[in-house]
Amino acid sequence: FGDSITQFSFQANGWGAEIANKLARKCDVVNRGLSGYNSRWAKIVLPRLLDSPNSADNNIAAVTVFFGANDCALEDKNPQQHVPLQEYSENLKEITRLLASAGVSADRVIFITPPPVHEPAWEKECILKGCPLNRHNSAAGQYAQACVQAASQCGTDVLDLWTLMQKDGQDYTVYLSDGLHLSQKGNQFVSQHLWELLESRVADLPFILPYWGDVDANSPESSLLCNHLFCVRLKAFLPLEAPPVPGCRVLLCQILVGGFRSRRAGSCGCEIVRRALLSQVRVAAGVLLDGVHPWPPCAVLGGGVARVGGLGTGAGCERGRDLALLLRGQGEGRGPADAG
Repeated sequence: FGDSITQFSFQANGWGAEIANKLARKCDVVNRGLSGYNSRWAKIVLPRLLDSPNSADNNIAAVTVFFGANDCALEDKNPQQHVPLQEYSENLKEITRLLASAGVSADRVIFITPPPVHEPAWEKECILKGCPLNRHNSAAGQYAQACVQAASQCGTDVLDLWTLMQKDGQDYTVYLSDGLHLSQKGNQFVSQHLWELLESRVADLPFILPYWGDVDANSPESSLLCNHLFCVRLKAFLPLEAPPVPGCRVLLCQILVGGFRSRRAGSCGCEIVRRALLSQVRVAAGVLLDGVHPWPPCAVLGGGVARVGGLGTGAGCERGRDLALLLRGQGEGRGPADAG
């Protein structure tokens, strides 16, 4: 959600396109960049955007809020886009409140400050449009600082482009195409630093539909036409101590509509949440899931593969609720088992 720097981010080599590529089969990245808009206009249109079908079911993993490049326009040179500094700060807070009212908590919001302004280059653009220079880098810095402060007060993350692009006296002009908007290097810069903030928010999300190698060639429908059903492949299962019931092991993780939620450990691995369902049962560190993906409902099979069905909303599971998967095995608990 932002101005032209967000709107243009889906162009070739844009930062938005790069983020969308990283999240292929995990998230749809929805571009709501509005060229020329400031934070005053943004807070007015945001409720309308949140009512759109793409925002349904509170299924938003993260939101970037990227305003300020127009707000910081000089009042006497560009009164239409200018927003006073204090109002800009309050607008960011109001945007956070509006997102919260739609179910998007502050920990899923990332503010992005305006980038620096290269005045000589931007002045050339202004002259071509028949107007005087209407932005100063010092003013952009004030709005960037206000954005950082608002993020601290709202409890959101913030990507301070204005500071990072000028860190250690580096030549920030290489990040700008016209003194205001981003160059290819600027887009790469934003993508790299934004991903550092986004990755932890999306790493746990499941991939949509099975990997091609997991599709049953003899019966593809059984692999592809399933809903809220998951396959859990156990790579290792090492109990720390004897459980209260012989042959039982407890795995504790979280379930989301569409897949298990646990910390990613590689391209297709998850780490089991390291806490016990019962005080006398503990899960060993290093227990890994080899993969989690949709699968038809089945009983647990031998060979270290546990296939579990019926874990969707129809079975009473809610997003974010803890799910205990109890494996009852033979002998050491590593043989064929029931799942419950």
